[in-house]
Amino acid sequence: TPRETERIKKHICKIFKENGLKITIEANKKVANFLDVTLNLNTGEYMPYMKANNVLQYVHANSNHPPVVLKNIPKGVNKRLSEISSKEEVFNKVAPQYQEALEKSGYKHKLQCEQLTTTAKE
Repeated sequence: TPRETERIKKHICKIFKENGLKITIEANKKVANFLDVTLNLNTGEYMPYMKANNVLQYVHANSNHPPVVLKNIPKGVNKRLSEISSKEEVFNKVAPQYQEALEKSGYKHKLQCEQLTTTAKE
């Protein structure tokens, strides 16, 4: 129940505090942001999450990094966006801001939704 969840939350916070640690817990939520993903427990969907004031930046394509690193930056961005998008419509909604950041960093790669895993389709 929500009341029991709140009691457990307070107990966990107390344990952390006793050990000199701090933790933030939000209980009884159906939509939560975790790292770079928004999880919606009502619909089962998930999508990329970014804080409102976050500015996307990538290592420039002409930087002094090893070529293999530079080659894999846009591929990694594409793969991650595909993995944290529950469906292609979600990917297409968020991709433009990532595409713009890649282009500003000198990459010519065009982001495309990769084959979603079977767990993402369920």
